[in-house]
Amino acid sequence: MVRFVSAPDTIPSRQRRERLPSHRPGAASVRAFFCQRMCWTNQHTIGLVGTFETLKACAPNLGVEFFHIDSSTKTRLALRNAMHMRIASWNVNSVRLRAEQVARFVREQSPDVICLQEIKCRESEFPTDIFVEAGLPHLRIAGQKGFHGVAIASRLPIDDAPHLDVCREGHARSVSARVAGVEIQNFYVPAGGDLPDREANAKFDHKLDFFEKLTAQMALRDPIAPLVIAGDLNVAPGDNDVWSHKQMSKIVSHTPVEVSALLSLKASNGFIDLAREAVPEPQKLYSWWSYRSPDFRQSSRGLRLDHLWVTPGLRDAAFRSGSAAARVHLDARGWDRPSDHAPISIDLAL
Repeated sequence: MVRFVSAPDTIPSRQRRERLPSHRPGAASVRAFFCQRMCWTNQHTIGLVGTFETLKACAPNLGVEFFHIDSSTKTRLALRNAMHMRIASWNVNSVRLRAEQVARFVREQSPDVICLQEIKCRESEFPTDIFVEAGLPHLRIAGQKGFHGVAIASRLPIDDAPHLDVCREGHARSVSARVAGVEIQNFYVPAGGDLPDREANAKFDHKLDFFEKLTAQMALRDPIAPLVIAGDLNVAPGDNDVWSHKQMSKIVSHTPVEVSALLSLKASNGFIDLAREAVPEPQKLYSWWSYRSPDFRQSSRGLRLDHLWVTPGLRDAAFRSGSAAARVHLDARGWDRPSDHAPISIDLAL
């Protein structure tokens, strides 16, 4: 595992430092010691002098003041010292066509890692220079001429992670990486065609087969291991993940068999759906809108096809501030020549 002390960050709120209670002068080295160990307990031994009680008894001679740290202060201190990692996922519907939009998103939202789907190019055709210039020089690309294709771009160095070969057709639909000790698996699940019948529609059968193979592999994983599932999973699972449950229940992407397949994958390793944790039911939540509508906001006929899940091993990192930090970036769907998908992101405090 690679250890990182800090990550490049342009978000001021992440750089904020809490002011700690002041100490009397005369014991600078002791104060420095305490600044690193503010959250003490009576049960722990402190190596500088001895036990906590011994050190407290010596305090007047050392010029050190003792004070109580409440739970909220402990949380702020933990967040201050944690490494923050923002992971984004976006079906860009051609990375060459929308490379400048990706660069704009990186400038405005400062993701440390971005997972892309439907890049629609071979590895040699990927616009690497734009990603390097945007500060995401570390890349993993699984490309294919004209169709499909996925990539992971990172500010931080990338290590290898297991490749999950779950596409029976050999399409470029999955790519993996390990960043700061966190395994990231990025998928572009087959859309499934128009007919929700796996016997009559080979594309629909392929979609369900993809889920079945992936679920079987995830069931073998340790749920405590830090793992993120990212991508366009091409299923809107909940009633409030579609504009009309009644009208969409017979349409591919929200049929009962697809929802069941996605929920089986989610249950296989206890995955946590951070977007739904941040925006709980019954609020509507979408990440995709058809190009057929001239104003996607006004029509509001969306689907939540894009997902970022974490294993239980990352629960504390995802909820370190008390709630999940996840969002759909709707503004990007309104940019010139947009993808039909909006990017989504999560924040982890590792």
